[in-house]
Amino acid sequence: MRTRFVTGDHYVCHLQDRKRFTGNAQHFLYVENRLDPCQHAVVATEAGKLVGFLRFGTYRNTIFAWGTWVDPSQRGKGIGAHLWHLLLKKYHQKTVEVTTITARGSRLVNTLSENYPDRNWEWCDIS
Repeated sequence: MRTRFVTGDHYVCHLQDRKRFTGNAQHFLYVENRLDPCQHAVVATEAGKLVGFLRFGTYRNTIFAWGTWVDPSQRGKGIGAHLWHLLLKKYHQKTVEVTTITARGSRLVNTLSENYPDRNWEWCDIS
């Protein structure tokens, strides 16, 4: 699996090229959440196929998480947690604002808040 940080011009960030997303990714982005464009993302690919991403932005001392998605066929392998760890290793803002929409997302953020107690977690669970 290849992971990398991308900026706002990448299709995961600006969401304009809907043809790039298929199946569940498209449903997650457009139907369920209608996500706005973001500044950055951590993207995971395998054999050239998108298998996960974590979309986020930063402002002053805060990271704003704007959507984590992992392909259903790849879930349970720790991809989402890995993307979060990469984000938190690179960006050192003290506050992390995140809204979770699934029970799995809630469990992940709960674990992250325990593993990164030096961060101020502002977390809203709407699952």
